[in-house]
Amino acid sequence: MKIPFIFAGLLLVSVNAAADWTKLTTHPGQVEYVDFSTVRTDGALKQIWQLQDFETEKCIGAACYRSIKSLHQYDCKHETSRIKYVVFYAEAMGQGRDLKTLNERELGSDGEFAPVVPGTQGYYEFQGICGTEQKKK
Repeated sequence: MKIPFIFAGLLLVSVNAAADWTKLTTHPGQVEYVDFSTVRTDGALKQIWQLQDFETEKCIGAACYRSIKSLHQYDCKHETSRIKYVVFYAEAMGQGRDLKTLNERELGSDGEFAPVVPGTQGYYEFQGICGTEQKKK
């Protein structure tokens, strides 16, 4: 079943080639960006590529990285989200060698959406992506 991995690779190549990162938030030691040119909509579902750029190298075991790109999906109607792919990069701003790619199964979510928690970073990202389409309370 190599087709999903080939497709994921093509997605990553296209994100690298045309990325137009917009700063979303700044935290101590890291900056988060989104690429609004990657927003895709299918009914109430929206997806967008995000980038975490770290001031200093982070390591998991022997693998050290400076940035992470992730493909997020939001269900605007049900106020839920999930992460489809995460890619770790050796250099800042998603540059350099891609060290590891994880899909939703490897991330442990099995494709399940989780509620967006008010007041969290994910909530503000959800509001920015879904805007006025979110469910009225």
